[in-house]
Amino acid sequence: MKNAQFQVKTIGGKDGKTAEIKISQEFSIHNVEELKAEFDKIVDKYNEFNIKVDMPENFDLAALQLLISFRKSAEKEGKKVKVHLSLPEGIDQIINHSGIKEQLIY
Repeated sequence: MKNAQFQVKTIGGKDGKTAEIKISQEFSIHNVEELKAEFDKIVDKYNEFNIKVDMPENFDLAALQLLISFRKSAEKEGKKVKVHLSLPEGIDQIINHSGIKEQLIY
């Protein structure tokens, strides 16, 4: 995976079926296929997902699309997805003003 860090750990919950996912470093079109493959590996293993994007050096529209697509697909299967974005200030402002962030966090 090109400069991405994708960490998954099982947390709390009565059934132990909650995944905490942390994505940091690179999260962009350059590695979105690899990150999609990582999501595909775990989607059936958990009922809930807490995704934290933690100050990636690169973050772009492809990354946002992957997060939105994963959330919508998982929710169609009755799963819960929470996304927390910690982004550099300039990127965070663009996402807030565009309304895209509302597609992820509600």
